[in-house]
Amino acid sequence: MKKVFFIIIITVLLSTHTHGQQPVFLPFSSSSLSILDNVAASNKDNISVLAQRYIDAYYDKLELDEKRYLETEKVKLNAKVIDARKLSATAVVISATASSEFLPIVMSAIAALSDPEDALLVNNFGAMVRTLYGEDSVKINGWNDDAINALLYAKTLQPDSPLILTNLGNSYIDKKMFAEAEQCYKEALKYDRDFGPAHEGMARIYNHKKDGKRAIDELIKAGKFGFSASMRKGYLEAKKMEDLLILHFGRTANPMIKTMMIINEKMIN
Repeated sequence: MKKVFFIIIITVLLSTHTHGQQPVFLPFSSSSLSILDNVAASNKDNISVLAQRYIDAYYDKLELDEKRYLETEKVKLNAKVIDARKLSATAVVISATASSEFLPIVMSAIAALSDPEDALLVNNFGAMVRTLYGEDSVKINGWNDDAINALLYAKTLQPDSPLILTNLGNSYIDKKMFAEAEQCYKEALKYDRDFGPAHEGMARIYNHKKDGKRAIDELIKAGKFGFSASMRKGYLEAKKMEDLLILHFGRTANPMIKTMMIINEKMIN
């Protein structure tokens, strides 16, 4: 339930940070587009090719009833009974409820393919690529280059979107590209200083830098706008660093103890 709630919140945030537009929300190790040095080279043709590759790779993995459902939705899309954003939003909900393993990536790819100049759809496609394999995705060669390429292109379509910038930062972190991730999160906060997911991202940056105090500060800011499971993980990582300081230097030497106790009561229990 928490996961579903968080992703729906992100969907709402997407509409807030894309100039009022409403969201409708196999790695290819040998054929993937490499991370582009020139962002301008990431264009709608490349994204269309990438989206089609994901459709080709995963359509046959769908169950028969999933294929029937998808074909019905495609007919509605072609007849303009539904728009691509609704198809993309449905993919997000299916992913959030873990109702299907492969249907979300195929649906989001079809949506992006239908309008590769819509920043919302490209962002959602890139985010779906990133989450396709969950925590095991770092073991898959090529998966994250695809996510980054899609999100880099989404950024060219709407460079001031905090959500796109944050998703891009998250993808950089997956590849241990912390400097690039930090730049994305800071840019997102430049456009919206209250964007909670970007504060969560900055907490991950400070955890990487072994700065538990600043990581917790960022999580407090993120917590003002809602809870997610990643916030709990980030807090526990930051708290572990603070506990190590206590072990080595003693409780009185750590000015964050009282703050940590307050956060522990409000965010963990």
